Amino acid sequence: LLRRLWTEFPERREAMAATIGAHWATRAYVAKTREELFPGQTPAWALRYSRMLVEGWYVDTNLNRERMRRILPAAVRAAGLAWSQDVKWYWKATPAPE
Repeated sequence: LLRRLWTEFPERREAMAATIGAHWATRAYVAKTREELFPGQTPAWALRYSRMLVEGWYVDTNLNRERMRRILPAAVRAAGLAWSQDVKWYWKATPAPE
């Protein structure tokens, strides 16, 4: 979902990153470098717990389902979309509505 938002709304990337990181912890969750994503961690640790989101952006992969349930709707709102209206997310395998 984040990759799609970052791809389809490049002009909103900074706002999405700020919104994701602003409300729940001191972690960034999304950043332009692995060092920004995990300040104070070793490069090996940052490499293990991050993945390139799109060119020039990295995402934290060390998240539990509860944290994702808070982060993803915030990113959707920051992109200018409505959660459950413009974006529907299924937390487990669910047949797509017809």
